[in-house]
This record gives sequence, structure tokens and C-alpha cells, in this order.
Amino acid sequence: MSNEFPIDSHITPPKKVGRGAPPKYPFKLLGMEQSFFVPRTEADTPAVLLRRMELAAGRVTRLTGWKFVCKPWEQGVRVWRIE
Repeated sequence: MSNEFPIDSHITPPKKVGRGAPPKYPFKLLGMEQSFFVPRTEADTPAVLLRRMELAAGRVTRLTGWKFVCKPWEQGVRVWRIE
């Protein structure tokens, strides 16, 4: 057997780091019946932005059990926490 990869003892593993970038949208900061607005950019159609926010809200719902409503609003989408 080769000693190409020596085995070490008593080396502390690195601390666990968070799961990537901080959240883009403030879902977890919302209280009951509070909302936030996401403006539409030129790159997004209204339907694409609405779908993106519905998917993001669904992820947070699976993690927290909270319920959200996403609706087209002016030139973007407004997201409310309802439960």
C-alpha cells in the first residue's frame, strides 16, 4: 500500500459555513399581513416575475409553514404573508 496520502490525527475540521448567499427577498422578515414589493425589470415579463416570486414563496412555505400570496401590482409583484 502506498503512503501517497498520509493519515493525520487531531486536526479540527473547519466550522460549518452558511448555505450560500444571503436571501434576496425578505420573506422571513415579514409579520402577519405585511408585504413587500418587487419591481419588474426590463428583462422580466410580468408573468415571469410573478412565477419567480411564487416559486420563492413556495420554498419559504416548505421551510417555515408560513403562507404567502403573490399578486401583480403596479409595475411589479407584491408579496403578502397571510399565515
